[in-house]
Amino acid sequence: MLIPARNFDTFWTQSASRLTSFSDVPLILPEGAPILHDSFPAKYVTDYIEDYVHSHVYSGKSLADRIKLNKEIESITKLVDGWLLSPLDHAAPKIRCKKLVVASGLTSQPNKPLIPTNAGWKAPSLHHREFGLGLKEILAETSPYKHITILGGGKSSADMVNACLNSGKQINWVIRKSGEGPGYLVSPAPVGKYRSAAEIPFTRQSSKLNPSSFRPLASDAQQMHTSKEGRAKLADLLNGMDLKFKSWANYHGREKALANFHKLEPTTSYVPPNVFCVKI
Repeated sequence: MLIPARNFDTFWTQSASRLTSFSDVPLILPEGAPILHDSFPAKYVTDYIEDYVHSHVYSGKSLADRIKLNKEIESITKLVDGWLLSPLDHAAPKIRCKKLVVASGLTSQPNKPLIPTNAGWKAPSLHHREFGLGLKEILAETSPYKHITILGGGKSSADMVNACLNSGKQINWVIRKSGEGPGYLVSPAPVGKYRSAAEIPFTRQSSKLNPSSFRPLASDAQQMHTSKEGRAKLADLLNGMDLKFKSWANYHGREKALANFHKLEPTTSYVPPNVFCVKI
């Protein structure tokens, strides 16, 4: 399915600055930065974190100096009071830590499809993890690239589509006919006492819906996830959120939408197949 997505008007952002900055140094947006319902593009968070790790120095070493990138770990051993990491490079010292987070994603290897081309084909083929490195060059006004095609129906693809929208290029978005769409589109508008919808997932109440790194799963949350009655109530809640987001996105009646916009509607649901769901 080919979707000319130049006018796709989704605004993919991070949450409010008070949720994306540390307490000692506030995140201050530059004058003229685009803001929608207290939300703003993620690039400002990236710049903030880069400045933060280089400006905080303790015992002669900055936080950036303490961060080790591109280091392969051969094995991990559980200790009584933490973890022991053994690098693949046996000459490198082992690392002890009290807490360990494995955030490697589904796979560490990019899955790039083999696209047949002719001998004169010169356009680059990039995976999402390489997208940031070539972004400025590809989207520059002087760039020889006039058409950009993005493959895939996940959130990463939606992020890349949004990043390319105002470049003046022709943007095409290709997903499978049997694809599930880009997850879901959520309105960033304020909800109740919250300044934006992005604040809600960070509340204590919302943390009960999933395992959270912010606090242990409370007893009432465990009951919700482990009992038949609790899981049915959870399914009702998630299904209601699913319907609300799809209604807001208005895939089949959105004003000024392109012809194939309705094909982006996700075919999946929040509700796991083994959870009984009461219709709302």
